[in-house]
Amino acid sequence: MNIHQIKLQLIQSVLDCNDIEILNKIEHILKDTMDDNNQVMEPNEVYETKEIDIVPELHYRKLDEDHRKHLAGETESYTWEEVEQRLSKKYDL
Repeated sequence: MNIHQIKLQLIQSVLDCNDIEILNKIEHILKDTMDDNNQVMEPNEVYETKEIDIVPELHYRKLDEDHRKHLAGETESYTWEEVEQRLSKKYDL
């Protein structure tokens, strides 16, 4: 498949897509490859000029939620000493 066929297939897939989360991800990818003039950069330019976050946004939201629950006392927490004791007991250290 040549580059033009791939582009057409991607365009058709985007047009057929009704999943807002997927469309938002595509938009995010495209924005990350644009320069300040909204021109698509070559791959090497993207890595040289943009800070790429390889951790998905979903993970940040999960961490924020877990942190909120921890601060609200909705989850169990342990001191470092308790963790050491539990690991020592579990693994016979």
